[in-house]
Amino acid sequence: MLFDWKRKTPRAKQIPDLIKALNESGFAELVDDFFPSGHAGGVATPEVNAGNPSTAASNADKALSTKRKVTPGEIIKLSKLLPHGKYNELGVHLGFDFNYMQTKLKKHLNDTNEAIEHILNEWADKREGGFIDDLDRALDMAEVGALIDKYKK
Repeated sequence: MLFDWKRKTPRAKQIPDLIKALNESGFAELVDDFFPSGHAGGVATPEVNAGNPSTAASNADKALSTKRKVTPGEIIKLSKLLPHGKYNELGVHLGFDFNYMQTKLKKHLNDTNEAIEHILNEWADKREGGFIDDLDRALDMAEVGALIDKYKK
């Protein structure tokens, strides 16, 4: 359900809408936990509102991501470790459309590791992408969290 909502909601509206929904449904403590720099007392501040969604997305990205980016070496290592059957799932958890993932896989049909490496590099090159903890979270969601320590060594 959340993935469908995310796909249908413009990125600039996702964080403000999520904060609003959490506050309205009685989960202000989650706003406190996950968006500490963008609210006060469980209520979105003027910096985090629908009137300034780019600030909201930026603040939330900072709150949810460490500053360390995934290195090219880690991408190469992970591309060799990731099971073929988890390629699409990881890509979706990194924000790519399932059909886009299928297209990339077909393009690199003879080398799945190359397809995985390509999509991870594309994700890392995005302005808001490439943070190590975001990748770790996506690996957990794709149920391959055991790879987290392996690709970092």
